[in-house]
Amino acid sequence: MPIVYRINPKSGEKTKVFIQDALWTRMKKRPNVFKSQFNFEPIPKTSPIYSSISKEKQAHDDLGDVRPKQAKPPEYTENDYRKDLDIAKLSLKEGQKEDAKFFFERAYNFKKSAYVKGQINKLS
Repeated sequence: MPIVYRINPKSGEKTKVFIQDALWTRMKKRPNVFKSQFNFEPIPKTSPIYSSISKEKQAHDDLGDVRPKQAKPPEYTENDYRKDLDIAKLSLKEGQKEDAKFFFERAYNFKKSAYVKGQINKLS
């Protein structure tokens, strides 16, 4: 990635900018594209800016690399299945039909059974 100076033609102020390689090649082919707003000038490789940048940590263009990886959800096991069925049955006894349906559906997603499907249909 080349480093260039973006020069404001009105004030003459120079700003250090990183430009992608593809964009810089297009700008060299058509130098008058940004003439009305800014002028661009490459920074020489012998400049102390390059040595200070090489010491700094380089930023990533791809944000996917920077994002923290999410932990995998805990695996749903047979024990969880049985607990969900027990909780659903207790919820039915207490009259909480929505909670019972939720736990029956969660158990049904793990293991397809006619009993659980029948309970879900009764609660729907």
